[in-house]
Amino acid sequence: MKNLLLVICILFVSQLSAQKFGYGFKAGLSFSTILGPLEQNDQGANLETHKYNSGFHIGAMAHYTFNDIIGTRIEFLFSQRGSKYLFEGDAYQRLLLPNNEEIFILGTQNKLVNVTNSYIDLPVSVFARVLPWLEISGGLSFGFMTNSSGAGELIFNGVSPNGVAIDEYTIALDYDFLKDVPGGAGNSDSESIDVNIDGDIVVLPKSFGAYYSNSSELETPLFNKFEMGVVGGASIFLNQGLFLGLKVYYGLSDLTNNNADPVLYKRGESGYIFNNDVDRSLSFQTSIGFSF
Repeated sequence: MKNLLLVICILFVSQLSAQKFGYGFKAGLSFSTILGPLEQNDQGANLETHKYNSGFHIGAMAHYTFNDIIGTRIEFLFSQRGSKYLFEGDAYQRLLLPNNEEIFILGTQNKLVNVTNSYIDLPVSVFARVLPWLEISGGLSFGFMTNSSGAGELIFNGVSPNGVAIDEYTIALDYDFLKDVPGGAGNSDSESIDVNIDGDIVVLPKSFGAYYSNSSELETPLFNKFEMGVVGGASIFLNQGLFLGLKVYYGLSDLTNNNADPVLYKRGESGYIFNNDVDRSLSFQTSIGFSF
């Protein structure tokens, strides 16, 4: 009996010694885009495009290993996700006449915006060291947005309500999706552009904010501040601690607020038409790090 208890104690102590806490850090580049339904014109042609945008991530991690193969890890990361957003085609532009009357100008819009959303991410995953130099992992990630910005350019050609052509104008885009207000200009400079609308001179800022073309009836911000997704990846260990990693993030929650996302190319009889859809993030992270 005493020998059996001794064996059990030895096995228990050896199992505890195999379990251990550890920590580490990593940093690298991210390549991300937004997935979801695209606006189409009445002929079924896509008006929108989302391409990959680059960013970075950096942070710390802590892990607990149950044995030489299996363990669990939590990370605390500053991460950037977004996309290169392009709109090409028919669209309307909301303008205010000198008497503050609201009008909607129909025309052709070419808009490019580099969208960068910054998060504090908390990925929680289970990992397995399938080979001495190879680790695979998977789990859930919870993101809390800290900043959301965009920069780009808008080129617009249109006709007035009386059918008179309006001179083409180019506007810089300087977006703060979390702070900008409907009708607000960007922060690039104080210059302006004069646009003749059927004899009325409409003064446009040189730079538009994120919601310059929106009326106050629309909600803000465009992007939801909380995001949840799944993560999966693999790491190659160059030695006991130094590793190179690749991780894929796919969003499960809706990235955008539908009530702040109106259709750009047409309006309904009673006003705005909204994009009632689900947009998700897709991101690839390449990292270098060290695990102790």
